[in-house]
Amino acid sequence: MGGDWGITENPKVKAKASKKEVPESDSEEDLISESNVDVSMGEASSHAEDSESDATEEMDTETIAKEMASAKPIESDSSEDNISDAVVVKGPGKHGPLEKLPDFMGSVRCHIHVSESKMAKKLRKYIIAYNGTVDKFLYTDTTYLVTDKDWHPSFSRAHDQMQSLQIVTPEWVLECHKKQTVIDPFDYLVPDD
Repeated sequence: MGGDWGITENPKVKAKASKKEVPESDSEEDLISESNVDVSMGEASSHAEDSESDATEEMDTETIAKEMASAKPIESDSSEDNISDAVVVKGPGKHGPLEKLPDFMGSVRCHIHVSESKMAKKLRKYIIAYNGTVDKFLYTDTTYLVTDKDWHPSFSRAHDQMQSLQIVTPEWVLECHKKQTVIDPFDYLVPDD
């Protein structure tokens, strides 16, 4: 038959088909569907004829299936062999369980305006970690403007529009992190000119 696709016939089926009378009117496709042809996309598969009958072969398959169903899983000490060990975390780990961070900055809304991006990321991380909010822009409910700049006239306008706005240095956020509480911003206010 077609060697390009690696189509081969099962020799047992071929032997049975040769004993069976096939009407001449059947097409090749009908013969293939009736003869249980083994179709594969690679090398042609070869089937060696066994001296045992089909009944013995089926019994062996049933016996193997029963043995596999009743078999105990193989236990391995190697984590490479046991996929579930790689996924499931057992125990707290080598440093102990993770503790929940305090949320002392829950009432803090900050807008960060610093020149160094590493410092901005650090400040943002601390504020968010302690349940504070970082505003992308200066909003009317923003409570702190964190800046490393000297006083600017725009700070006066912002402060005039929002009386509760505190304009503080980045050190205020860092000190809140160290003390684990919102500290009085008085010592960290940006001095106005």
